[in-house]
Amino acid sequence: MNSLSFSLGISLWIVILLVVVSLGLTVYAYWNTVPPIPRWLKTLLSFLRLSGLFLLLFALIEPMVTMQRTKEKLPEVIVLLDNSLSMKEKTNSVDGFADYKAGFSNSNITSLENTIPFRFDENVRRMDKLSFDSLSLTGQHTNLALPFQRLFATEQSENTVGIIMFTDGNFTIGENPIHDALATNKPIYVIGIGDSVPSKDAAVVSVLSNEVTFKNNTTPISCSYRIFGFEKTPYKISLFENGSLIEEKTLTVIDGVSQYSTVFDYTPKEAGTKKLTFSISGLDGEVSQQNNKQSILMNVLDTKRKVALFAGAPSPDVSFISSVLTTDKSIELKTFIQKLGAEFYDPKPTAEQIAGSDLLVFVGFPTAVTPKAVIEITKTALNSGKPLLFITSQSVDYGKLQEIAPNIPFTVKSSSPQEFLATAHIPQETDMSSSLLRINGNDEDKKVWNSLPPIYKTETFVTLKPNAEVLSRTRVNQTVLNEPLVVVSTGGSQKTLAVLGYGIYRWKLLGTAEERSKGQQSVDVLEKFVDNSLRWLSINDNKKQVKVRTSKKRYFKGEKVIVEATVLDAQYQPIDNAVVECLINKTTKRGLSSLGGGLYRTTIDGMSIGDYSVVATASTNGNSIGNDNTSFLIDSVSIEQQGLPMNVELLRSIAKQSGGQFYTSITVSSMVNDIKNRQTYRPKPVVEKENIALWKSIWLVLLALTFFSIEWILRKRNGLL
Repeated sequence: MNSLSFSLGISLWIVILLVVVSLGLTVYAYWNTVPPIPRWLKTLLSFLRLSGLFLLLFALIEPMVTMQRTKEKLPEVIVLLDNSLSMKEKTNSVDGFADYKAGFSNSNITSLENTIPFRFDENVRRMDKLSFDSLSLTGQHTNLALPFQRLFATEQSENTVGIIMFTDGNFTIGENPIHDALATNKPIYVIGIGDSVPSKDAAVVSVLSNEVTFKNNTTPISCSYRIFGFEKTPYKISLFENGSLIEEKTLTVIDGVSQYSTVFDYTPKEAGTKKLTFSISGLDGEVSQQNNKQSILMNVLDTKRKVALFAGAPSPDVSFISSVLTTDKSIELKTFIQKLGAEFYDPKPTAEQIAGSDLLVFVGFPTAVTPKAVIEITKTALNSGKPLLFITSQSVDYGKLQEIAPNIPFTVKSSSPQEFLATAHIPQETDMSSSLLRINGNDEDKKVWNSLPPIYKTETFVTLKPNAEVLSRTRVNQTVLNEPLVVVSTGGSQKTLAVLGYGIYRWKLLGTAEERSKGQQSVDVLEKFVDNSLRWLSINDNKKQVKVRTSKKRYFKGEKVIVEATVLDAQYQPIDNAVVECLINKTTKRGLSSLGGGLYRTTIDGMSIGDYSVVATASTNGNSIGNDNTSFLIDSVSIEQQGLPMNVELLRSIAKQSGGQFYTSITVSSMVNDIKNRQTYRPKPVVEKENIALWKSIWLVLLALTFFSIEWILRKRNGLL
């Protein structure tokens, strides 16, 4: 049924009154004219004026026409096609590509009248048409939750009756998709692709280590790997540095266990960038040995870090942080703690002691009674570019803090010593593999942080500076506040990391006590956080006018390499008109394009497996600004090529809990009939409304001006006053 309605922006009685007034004024103006004019001319002039007034009035009363149409919306099915590399992997008994193609063909999915196809890997893209040949199967990662998140937010229509998904069920990034899949409130028909039985295979899954360490400092490196199809078989796992064997361990497969983790203690003897490779060998009959090794790059620095810790008073935070720092053999710690007044415990801070420090740590410092002489000492050190780790307390004097460290990443809007309990909240989109908050380097880290015990926070509200980045926000109970808890700054000539809460000892004392009391292993979040923070702060390259980096340190064959550079002038202000070039492995030169704000970027395709060095140079008008270098590697096998079996349990669960069904490439032939036989698969009446704002048309104003112009010309020609 179609209908048309008309509405006004003001009362109809006001409109009638305005029309009557306009008509009266027009008649009065042309009742007697000087000089007198013929009646036909009076009539014409009256018409022109009245028409112009009416059109202006028409615009002022804001008339709106609403058109309402009812039409039938055909049933619509959304199709999700996995486009990742894993979909074409071969196992002992199944060729993934052949199984995928057969499943698509046997499904007869193209016979559905109204389908909306998407392909997904680490991203989601809408396809022009539903075609298996449109898939590239080159995605380096699979995010199974992302397509459901997008569908829930934007893609479902009034008559979406179901979702069809072709996948092997293995997600390598993102969260478990169950919650997001069920949130769509649609039945999901899942076609599982691949072998449901694990093949005989060994694969290195991940390598976890710090990106930075120090010469002669022992650093634990954890290698996680998977072994399927072998029983009580001996194997070797080896650690190589730049191709040379560092250590080798001979272990034995445990019956019924497929997931393993081995830790190596790595002690670099020389500074520089080291390529560390883990390799599994000694297992015969594997379906593939391409995934038996994995490499990372580690930056080895030359000297120990000298850390100066200032505290406004003794506190548990000071004790716990000092304990973490003193256990690190690469750190030389000096501690300066205020007594209750302005005095310091021995040793007392002096300019000579602070000058030799590489970075500063403030814990509840400065306070209102911190001596001016100490303020000046720390101010001089920070003004020279020394990085700062700041942890607040209830007694911090933010006025003095701003005086000491103008490069802190926030300004205080208001502050009150009233305290409350607050919990860390890591946003869902945070990349934990590269974050300072990394624990294990995967998305499970978010859950660890978000489930930590609360710490204390005062009612201090801040405004972030332009160069600030929020790592964690503040959550009170279940409410996420728009207030940062952990924030970093890399602007200017100084790095700063600030924690706007205190009592972080609770992360260790309450976060791991229960597990340790039961004899269970647990991650020491406080230790990892302090260690990550100091390593990041130690790489003090902020004084460089040219900085180059790649989006990742480790790429897989087929991935695009993104090279970015930042160019600053002598006052550390961005330069947007520089000529920036990078030289890769001393042979290939590429220019970088300006993105504004001193940022330059280039993307490189088709690079082969190997290790690469990058040297970036920048100049303006032929004058050199500076240079910088970095490195990256391209590995042969991505996580998508590790021969994972189909995740049958997950796929069956998605199908069953959503009200859909699970199929394989063999049983999928009944799917289309199953969908069409559901009661919901029928046209649905949909009401469409369209509001047309007549008063917004520019033609109304132009026409009114035309009428008034013609009236004015005729009046002038006839000599009317």
